[in-house]
Amino acid sequence: MAPTPIVRIPLSRIPEFHDERTRFFRHWWPDKLTQIIGQNEKEVLVQLCWPRIQDLSKDPRISVGISAVFQGMHISAVSEMRGEIGGIHVCLNDSWTLLEWSRIVSSQPLVCPIIVHVDAHSDLMTPMVTLADGMMMDIFTCQTVNVHSPHTIQNSIVSGAVGIGSFISPFLHQIKCESLIHICPSNYRPELRGWSNLRLVPVYDEPFPEIARPGVERYNQITPTSCRHLVTETANCINVDLSNRDVLVHIDLDFFNNRINGDSHWFENNSRHDPEIEIMLSEVDALASRLRECGLTFPTSLVVACSPEFCPAEYWRPLIDRIGAHFGK
Repeated sequence: MAPTPIVRIPLSRIPEFHDERTRFFRHWWPDKLTQIIGQNEKEVLVQLCWPRIQDLSKDPRISVGISAVFQGMHISAVSEMRGEIGGIHVCLNDSWTLLEWSRIVSSQPLVCPIIVHVDAHSDLMTPMVTLADGMMMDIFTCQTVNVHSPHTIQNSIVSGAVGIGSFISPFLHQIKCESLIHICPSNYRPELRGWSNLRLVPVYDEPFPEIARPGVERYNQITPTSCRHLVTETANCINVDLSNRDVLVHIDLDFFNNRINGDSHWFENNSRHDPEIEIMLSEVDALASRLRECGLTFPTSLVVACSPEFCPAEYWRPLIDRIGAHFGK
């Protein structure tokens, strides 16, 4: 496993005040703990570390959920926890979805795959990866990032170059996909619904605006590299034939319950998304039923992400078991 890197960020890009600096790091590295270990007149040296279980304190039942899902798995860092449950690939953080997709790509050819992304977030943020002539490189380790090479993907997740909100864009830049179907809760960008196209674009953005990075842009016109993009609140809007197709299904459990939403003061939010377990399980049933109606029997890949500090940990195992009842092998 690659060592924890030291990230060099221009001092001019880092907010001056503590609260703003905390939000800055939380935005760009939501699944990492950041620690400033040095600074000079030009740059700040930051270490990106996996949180320990005691650091995931927003959810009071986090230990219960981890024990129920990952019992017996001996992994050095809690955020690296992943494994198979009933034929379903389960991970704590959904950045590991890209590693599973990479393993699929490296072992079998995929013909214009369709991604079904069930999530409270788009996960289309731009990773900390350079882009030049279709080639990608980890900004922090200067190592190649290639979806056809799983060990490079694993290293980029460990380094912090690819995170929980940025694992889809690298895949789209290296694998021609027919469609990305995003099934989202009603509170996710309600102005954005229906079909459009995603085109691949270089993005020059914080915290490294001088470096081209792999991004996507929703666009009404079709381009040679574009991918059809559906944003919908219900699987009933999926009018796509999924039979005999390579279908990659990613389910983030925060779609069913986003009570905590990464907020330590979640209990003060009276409008939080926090349905009863019976409602959540019925939503799993409805999703599976609709995907069956579209012709999906067993996906080429099915990854379920627990979404710590977003979906309450006590619901992880019952939701995973219900998903497995429909699609497990």
